[in-house]
Amino acid sequence: MKEYIATQGPKENTFFDFWRMVWQENSSVIVMVTGLVENGKRKCAKYWPDDSIQYGDLQVLLIHNETCMDFIIRTVLLRKERETRRVRHYQFLDWPDQRVPSNASSLLMLQRRIRTDNPDNNTPIIVHCSAGVGRSGTFIAIDALRNQADREGRVDVLSFVNKMRMQRINMVPTLEQYVFIYEAISDAFLCGDTVVMADQLHTYVRHIFFPQPNTQLSELEQQFETLCKIQRKTSMTQCSDALNDINISKNRDPSIVPSNRARIQLLTPVAESKSDYVNAITVDGYKHKNAFIVTQMPLKQTIVDFWRLIYDMRSSVIVMLNDLSRTENTVNIGQYWPSEGCATYGPFEVQIVTFEDQGTLIVRIMKLININQPNEDPQKVIQLQYMDWDQEEVLPTSATSMLALLNQVERWYRRTTGGPITIHCMNGASRCGLFCTTSSICDQIKSEHLMDIFQVVKWIRSNRPEFIYCLEQYKFCYEVALELVDSFSVYENSQHST
Repeated sequence: MKEYIATQGPKENTFFDFWRMVWQENSSVIVMVTGLVENGKRKCAKYWPDDSIQYGDLQVLLIHNETCMDFIIRTVLLRKERETRRVRHYQFLDWPDQRVPSNASSLLMLQRRIRTDNPDNNTPIIVHCSAGVGRSGTFIAIDALRNQADREGRVDVLSFVNKMRMQRINMVPTLEQYVFIYEAISDAFLCGDTVVMADQLHTYVRHIFFPQPNTQLSELEQQFETLCKIQRKTSMTQCSDALNDINISKNRDPSIVPSNRARIQLLTPVAESKSDYVNAITVDGYKHKNAFIVTQMPLKQTIVDFWRLIYDMRSSVIVMLNDLSRTENTVNIGQYWPSEGCATYGPFEVQIVTFEDQGTLIVRIMKLININQPNEDPQKVIQLQYMDWDQEEVLPTSATSMLALLNQVERWYRRTTGGPITIHCMNGASRCGLFCTTSSICDQIKSEHLMDIFQVVKWIRSNRPEFIYCLEQYKFCYEVALELVDSFSVYENSQHST
């Protein structure tokens, strides 16, 4: 049986040929593992329409777009004479040319999504990158070998790659891509299938929360142990920028610092410092890359750097997860806003516009002005200070409260001009990780009506391994998911009753 078709990225003069092939082979799935332009070079032409286009007797219509963290799903209709077929187009966004994805989790999630969307697919999956050999061959190998593992409980990577090369020369051309096949398959084996449909969540949670007779450990505990075992450690060498003599005093906790690869570099110059360092990273949301900026509560000596961060990244919402009023006086706390009126921090003036205490949430609306840029409009910044998380506790007061916070952040964010949401707690990890994780889980449930909490935690830790640092927080992620699913049920029941 023909399971895959590997091809080059279409060019302007091959659009018609490409769609003719899709129709001829009756394919219902296209996987694109390249960008249109990478590093300033054209890799593939945009062969799908924004609405509709005609190629001879074949009409191509785009009817739906869905954006997830590392991939876009497009639904296309093909019409020829009186027949209409549906094709799903999956574009993976995190795969540089001649290289491999930053981690296997997002690719495995995409492959799982393809299987979920197309459970009865028995037509060839069309896979293309630019040349149709490197990334395409690697994707096909991982997908096919995962299927082999499900069927036979074993895989033979060397044999499969050799077989592909007999059919198309130079498939999987680099050692890095070949090694990545082993890493992805190993990941899939170790992690197992942790996807659960939303309507099965209650049954699944009852099962994983209770100890298994043979191990005395619950499946939940086993999942968390596996996460800790497979977590890649970050060496001091990889964090040399954060730990050098100039910057080390800017870290609240020297054990929680960004790697050189993941750190945000400040752009706005200030007289006080020539360093571009701030203890901050970007974190992907479920639907958007770099949806969040995660940082520590500023020290007194890093308040200016904090506002440089907000200004440079054009962040319009700040979520504060620590409570100043319950913090010991001995702790170095940099309150970065004025109690009233305005204050100056380096080249920035910050003005309090409105203040509202809503009980579990304090809302401050501020104006951020760069004094050195008098012709610029002030930047509106909304700060949401969450008050429902006791200082010594690893969890908020309840899953209901956490879900309410997520909803409030989303509601306020819709009133802004966009940009990443800045999240901070005291050390930039212990609470921020729980917020980012539960936010992505809720978005996954709303988007797909399923969740994979294990994989979400795995990829959300990629830039900050200290996220979700204890079993209690991992369990709480499931409790928030349950709260969200139950809220859907309440809404549906109320709709039926009316």
